[in-house]
Amino acid sequence: MAKKSETLRQREQAQRDLLELKKMQMGQIDPASLPKEEPIVPKTLEEKKQNFLYYHKYKVIVAVAVAAVLSFLIYSGVTATKYDAKTAIFCYRFLTTDQASAIGDYLENYYPDMNENGKVDVQAVDCSFDPDQSSPDHTNTMLTKIQAMLVAESDTLLYLLDEKTLAYMNTISDNLELFEAKNTVELGHSFYEATGLKAEEGEKLYLCLRTVGGTVLEQNKKVKPQLAAAEKVLEQVRAENEDTVAASGHRGHALLSSRSLGTVKRLVGDVDLLVFLVNDNNSSWDDKAKADYDKVHRSAVEALEAEAAQRGVGLDIKTKYQSLTLNRVCGDPEWDWIKAAIKKLGVSSLAEYQQNYLKKNDGCNTAPVIFVLNKEVRSFTYSASKEYPDFDECSSIGKSDGKFHRFTIEHELLHQFGAEDFYYPADVKALAEEHLDQSIMLNGFKIDPVTEYIIGWNGRLSLAADEFLKATAHHTNESIEAALDAEWGDALKN
Repeated sequence: MAKKSETLRQREQAQRDLLELKKMQMGQIDPASLPKEEPIVPKTLEEKKQNFLYYHKYKVIVAVAVAAVLSFLIYSGVTATKYDAKTAIFCYRFLTTDQASAIGDYLENYYPDMNENGKVDVQAVDCSFDPDQSSPDHTNTMLTKIQAMLVAESDTLLYLLDEKTLAYMNTISDNLELFEAKNTVELGHSFYEATGLKAEEGEKLYLCLRTVGGTVLEQNKKVKPQLAAAEKVLEQVRAENEDTVAASGHRGHALLSSRSLGTVKRLVGDVDLLVFLVNDNNSSWDDKAKADYDKVHRSAVEALEAEAAQRGVGLDIKTKYQSLTLNRVCGDPEWDWIKAAIKKLGVSSLAEYQQNYLKKNDGCNTAPVIFVLNKEVRSFTYSASKEYPDFDECSSIGKSDGKFHRFTIEHELLHQFGAEDFYYPADVKALAEEHLDQSIMLNGFKIDPVTEYIIGWNGRLSLAADEFLKATAHHTNESIEAALDAEWGDALKN
């Protein structure tokens, strides 16, 4: 007998199943009498392992999802930036993310470490919009955002406003002036220079401290330390920016052109001074020589810190000594041996070395470099200039009359922060002697008012500084460069 094909068997089985179904529907067969399919349940440990995901897949999926969410929340909480303060930016113009961040960075120079985590972070919250270009939805969103910050943000006490938004903010409350004139500082050249923002025609920007008394924030315990810090910040910014009128007539002045250029900008805050004691083919350092130099060096550092304190400027200089050996003769102003030193440090530039150092030392604001030679040699400094704003900055200190001198160390270090010599041209020297009494940039021992402005110790120009700058305004970078060439030759250009 021929074997039935598989297809035929399946067809016959389907017909039998259909016949039983019809009989069940007509009541001829009791459904309970039909054989029941036994559920397959794993019995052994091995079977349970093999079928675990099949029987528990939904529980596993939920558990994995919950674990992922918890991990994300924990990671976000640990790694999120803990801001010391916030500032709200509300202007009638669009700002880029980088511009808003630059404003936050600018205020970090003045805020203390409120949360004591070793660094200062200020969050700049941008609520700005252009009324002529923003959609109604975007405009309403920004207005709601800035009003919510006014009501509820205890760490947002400083606001950056323009003339129109300042006027608008003072109309929000009928019974209270939110931003009093005494708590408003017009931001000037110093602000624009530090942040890189460009003032639009006719625009005035203000840093404003909001009123706390008589508002819902008055009873908030978190506000008190924030208010004390914000008041100090505002006063420091006021001092820095009151050069708006005084210095505006001197913008572009050749003797101010190195201000805030290069990697070393302002002599304020925590400064790590990277000092390399250089051994070369005809000079070296022993313990006595190191001790002799350190004594003079410390006197220079302490003098600078004391002078800064007299002006209400916080300055903490820490000296980091290292030894550096070069197989050559080092000495007078000559870029070749500086290049050899940079190569020995394993970097392509001193700027790279400084940036690497600052990344590893978060609390440090800046890290000037000084090379010291234990021999009779002329001291000098390479600093950034208007023509070469990215030039590697460093000083070289040598002995004079058989010893190191405190004022030489101070003088050369100040050059890295933009201070200019007043030795030349001849009329500059004469005018400095007349207006800038005993300037350390002219064989003296005092930080004169022009130098203190350049290095970031004072935002105001004194009457004497103003008169000196007016009298020397005819000089250009080229005329000063010519006098420099006559004094030094081409040494500083190599």
